[in-house]
Amino acid sequence: MKTFYSPIKKTPFYNFSQCFFFLVLLWSLPVISQKVQQKKLTVDDYHLWSDLQIKDLSENGEWVSYTLYYESGLDTLFVKNTMNKKHFHFPKGYNGSYSKAGWFAVRNPKGLCLIHLKSGKQQQIDNVTSYAFSGNGTELIYCTKQSGDSKLEVLRLGSEIVVSVAGVKQFKMDNCKEKIVFNSVTKDLSTVEIISFGKNFKRETVLKETKATYHGFEWNTNDDGIAFFKKMETFKNRENNTVILYDLKTKMRYELDGSSFPNFPKDGAIVPFGMYKLTLSDDLDKVFFAVDFPTKPTNPKVQLWAGNAPWIYPQEQVWATNNTARMAVWFPQEDRFQMLTSEEHPWIMFTGDFNYAIVANPKMYEPQFEVGNGPMDFYLLDLRSGKKDLFLEKQSSYILATIPSPKGNYIAYFRDADWWVYDIKNKLHKNITGNLPTQFESEAIDRPIERTAVGCPGWTRNDETIVLYDRNDIWEINPLTGKSIRLTHGKENNIQFRFKLQHTSFYGKENYNGWLSTIVDLDDDVMLNGLSKDGNLGVYSWSRNAAERKLFDSSKKISQLKQNGTVIICKEQSFDLPPRILISESGKKLKTVIQSNKQHWNYQWPMLKEIAYKDSKGNELKGFLCYPSDYDSSKKYPMVVHIYEKQFNDRHNYINPSNHSDVGFNVIDFNADGYFVFFPDIKYEIGNLGFSAVDCTVAGTKAVIDLGLIDKHRIGLIGHSFGGYETDFIITQTHLFKAAVAGSAATDMRSFYLSYNWNSGTPDMWRFEHHQWRMGMSYFNNKMGYELNSPLNQAEKINTPLLAWAGNQDKQVNWLQSIDFYLALRRLGKKQVLLLYENEGHSLKQKENQLDLGRRIKQWFDYFLKEEKNQGWIKESL
Repeated sequence: MKTFYSPIKKTPFYNFSQCFFFLVLLWSLPVISQKVQQKKLTVDDYHLWSDLQIKDLSENGEWVSYTLYYESGLDTLFVKNTMNKKHFHFPKGYNGSYSKAGWFAVRNPKGLCLIHLKSGKQQQIDNVTSYAFSGNGTELIYCTKQSGDSKLEVLRLGSEIVVSVAGVKQFKMDNCKEKIVFNSVTKDLSTVEIISFGKNFKRETVLKETKATYHGFEWNTNDDGIAFFKKMETFKNRENNTVILYDLKTKMRYELDGSSFPNFPKDGAIVPFGMYKLTLSDDLDKVFFAVDFPTKPTNPKVQLWAGNAPWIYPQEQVWATNNTARMAVWFPQEDRFQMLTSEEHPWIMFTGDFNYAIVANPKMYEPQFEVGNGPMDFYLLDLRSGKKDLFLEKQSSYILATIPSPKGNYIAYFRDADWWVYDIKNKLHKNITGNLPTQFESEAIDRPIERTAVGCPGWTRNDETIVLYDRNDIWEINPLTGKSIRLTHGKENNIQFRFKLQHTSFYGKENYNGWLSTIVDLDDDVMLNGLSKDGNLGVYSWSRNAAERKLFDSSKKISQLKQNGTVIICKEQSFDLPPRILISESGKKLKTVIQSNKQHWNYQWPMLKEIAYKDSKGNELKGFLCYPSDYDSSKKYPMVVHIYEKQFNDRHNYINPSNHSDVGFNVIDFNADGYFVFFPDIKYEIGNLGFSAVDCTVAGTKAVIDLGLIDKHRIGLIGHSFGGYETDFIITQTHLFKAAVAGSAATDMRSFYLSYNWNSGTPDMWRFEHHQWRMGMSYFNNKMGYELNSPLNQAEKINTPLLAWAGNQDKQVNWLQSIDFYLALRRLGKKQVLLLYENEGHSLKQKENQLDLGRRIKQWFDYFLKEEKNQGWIKESL
């Protein structure tokens, strides 16, 4: 690049225009210089990039911890002061946590690093296997293991070790973090103890020097009772336990003796079993656990696929393998035992007070082809009387459609586009949303699927009111009177208000096979997310007195919101802005605390342009176009079109450059190598998904061609999974694309319809009739539609060279679909290559395979779109 300047004549008085021009040049030179100095991004630079993830915010909001993840595995955990530049870093650190007393602990390969955040004083404790801070933050409790010897120690922070117990492998802290329970083993003798912290620091013996071993400790929510397993001798080659309950108030200990109950299964063994975890009720009246049964022997020489079976043979085997146990309850004070689930009703969840179990049979309405799991009849089992009553018939099995309340008074369920409440005490059903002038059902999408509830965040204290979402707002409804209040004003402003999610995608918690609502506190200020119609996310504060008040918003992507007191932090990113951590204190303007990947600005980076276009039916669609990093408007470039349903909402994702993608494609890698990459949205017509993909993809691609940026003769197409199917089909209908890549693709809709998912054993028919494959009816009712939308049936029309790939252990889309298409193209004499990766699934997990696939995909497009014909494996394969 030439630098132009204007010489200044030596005269007594400077010409003002010349002087001004000179100053402008001086001001602009650093900018020009900076632009010139930006380096071209190469593979050798990729290792510099990291992925930023917020971990935690201290209780006073003064410190934030976060981790930078690198492809090399050299991850680092940081702790930074949100008010100044003070920070600490811990290479390969993980599982960090704060103490209320100003300490921070983090696991590392050697053990545990402990640091006092104010003074910076550090202490390394080696061989730590687990740890926790006490509730007041003055003690650190940890277990260590070295040379086979384990022990538990309690460190008074800033002082000395006050407890050391040999032979302890793990401990269980109570909910308030004021007590721990553990089992110590010395000379083959076990002791169970409780240690209480705080002013009344003490040790209490529950069991002393017995020859049994104890494990699986669980507290009740009141922290005044503990249940745990006592390991017995093996039973029919299986682990077997008994159960012990200890009451901290009465100091009473109860032990289950299964042999004393005539109704205890003779071939059953008490075990810790997955989601059937050991649980005790708050009143210590009941203890719940799993009883495992031996697997039924099958004939290894023949599989009997019964024509009238509710489930097909593979699905039955998956269920049988994962559900050998049944749920049981023990009443310690009454010395009574009862099995809860059975072959008739193997599905279970509980009311919030554990007075009732809700049981069902997932096979009840099978076979059916509408959803993956069919509807069920729900029965309410009174645990005290053992009486079982049907209360909900043919109800959706979706776990968020039937949810017990936290205190156990109600069961909320969504049915026929409305929320209903079942009053357990009075045995009454009530529609609580039917008279409200709004929609609590999710909006229609271009899938032939039954719509579900928008959502139920939970209940207020003591089950007084239920909190529900409509399509824009949050409602509070009294389940007895039906009185309703709309808490937010999203409908008027085209904003969708939702509570901020902390740790999961849903509100509530797992409830064995089902779900349990959480308690929503509406008495204090509540943080809300507000999503505007144009996609901007706002963060709001809400209270009963002041409704919603905007704290801040962003046109970029906001995620990982966390709040402690008046301090709010979040992660912000955009396509050309690496993730950064922002902070707002007491409603003040956001400021950057941490900026990741600062080297980003030293390199050429692609621009992004939003593209608006219409399909042939006039539907308005959007996509986004990523420019070559060193874009020169005087040149025409090749372009790769990436497809998979709707992608426009991904435009604000910051993508790290990488040649290790599990699907072999990284947009920044292609942009850095002189490619445009286009991500179009696709709108589907039910029963015509292949042609919909052609229509929308071609329309979007032509809209980009009209911009005059690319060479229309050098356009490639790529997709994976459903996008792989779309890629294969599109090239049967148009010659617009000069080369294509399809990964893990379904190619024959008839045979795919008549297949099953190897992970779940479930037939795939429902995916076609009511889900992603969007046919809307069975193959037998629309054979022509299935055939017309199958790439295999139109393979003879293909002129586009195709690189296909799959893993030979793909249990999501049968990899034989790729083989079938390969053989069809081979018979037709088409240009193609198939890459089949050993011991890989639907996407690639092995690093060397990711590297190989990414390299070959790039070379494939270079060969056809850049005329780089020096790739021997391609020449030899066509």
